Amino acid sequence: LAVRAGSFPASTAAIPAGTPAGFPGSGSPSSPVQPVVNPSAPESSQNLPSGAFASVSSGATFAASTAQAVAVPAVASPTSFRAMAAAAGAPVFTPWSSLFGGVLIGVAATLHLLLSGRIMGASGIINGAISGAPDWPVRVAFLASMLAVGCAAHLLLPAAFGAPTFPSPAQDPVSSLLLPAVAGVLAGFGSQLGSGCTSGHGVCGLPRFSIRSFVAVCTFMTTGAVASILSNALLPPVASAAPVAPPANAWVVALTVSAATLLLLLVRGIAASPAPPSATKDEAPKAAAPGAAPLLLLLASVLSGAVFAAGLTFSGMLNPAKVKAFLDPIHGWDPSLAFVMGGAVLFNIVTFHFVLKQRHPLLAPSFSLPTRKDITKELVIGSAIFGLGWGLAGFCPAPALVSAVTGKVPIIVWLASVVVGMKVYKQLYS
Repeated sequence: LAVRAGSFPASTAAIPAGTPAGFPGSGSPSSPVQPVVNPSAPESSQNLPSGAFASVSSGATFAASTAQAVAVPAVASPTSFRAMAAAAGAPVFTPWSSLFGGVLIGVAATLHLLLSGRIMGASGIINGAISGAPDWPVRVAFLASMLAVGCAAHLLLPAAFGAPTFPSPAQDPVSSLLLPAVAGVLAGFGSQLGSGCTSGHGVCGLPRFSIRSFVAVCTFMTTGAVASILSNALLPPVASAAPVAPPANAWVVALTVSAATLLLLLVRGIAASPAPPSATKDEAPKAAAPGAAPLLLLLASVLSGAVFAAGLTFSGMLNPAKVKAFLDPIHGWDPSLAFVMGGAVLFNIVTFHFVLKQRHPLLAPSFSLPTRKDITKELVIGSAIFGLGWGLAGFCPAPALVSAVTGKVPIIVWLASVVVGMKVYKQLYS
């Protein structure tokens, strides 16, 4: 906090260039700080009124030409991840918002299943979109709507994106690229080898009482906790507690890309939709198969993707520091994310029961659900690898995609590395 000149008597001395003992960064033990005064000034001018000194936080910038005498309480430098997070607004226990976000995530999964008949697995949707699956337009529409909601969240709820867990390129060019790259490759490769991620196995698998999903969730939760604990304890804290300001136009680029993508897909869907029967013809229209026109499927994906992104925003999943605080019970535990998973799973246990009793989804001829029940080494190893990437970064694919609108380099690197990990899996196992 810089105090403008004129706020105090003119004879009050400015803070000298050499920081006195007791100020943060001076290297001396923390102690109460006395006002700095000019010994050559008249004695009367040194008797400042009570409350004339402003408290400032560690790391504040002082302009010698404008700053007056200031008393600064000493603040210990953060020496661990939790201390860094605390200085930046530590993840706090948020049961109600996390529960609300979890229920929204459950609503999105239920909508996706009810309308299109598919599981809302983020890693599978991303992999199908980049690999050119037959239904890739529907998948891309889902992802584009998530980006659009991310832009709105960046404008209206910027605090939802939380504090960084990786240094910025300006702070540490190597770590800002290497750490998220390694974590992203692990998450991408592991999600494919283990047949899913937190959304596929957790949000959608547990409500179906899938044994494979139960094993996968237990596995990646364990390795995620190990990775989070070790990274919090061993890696140096982020040099700056305050998040580095992202590019001002990052959300504009993301919104433009997502809007243009959705527009092109909707035009494509309209063109591919069957025309209504002509009123001038006597022939009766053919009975339609239980399914939907491409346009309706695209709109359904846009809806479920948007609700999913909104749930991630309110739940706290966009804050990697909050995720790591949940996975790490040693350096201070934030159990909020248990309410996220609990809200989503409990909601889907009820709704999936009724949805899967239907003969077919509303907009598709049949349900497309995982049918395997065997526990394989690929499932366990893949889930373990995914958990390592998740715990190291504090991100899984869906929250990272929404957070990409901030334009932060480590997030972009992590997402790109997820794609690389998926491609590596395809090359090794195709």
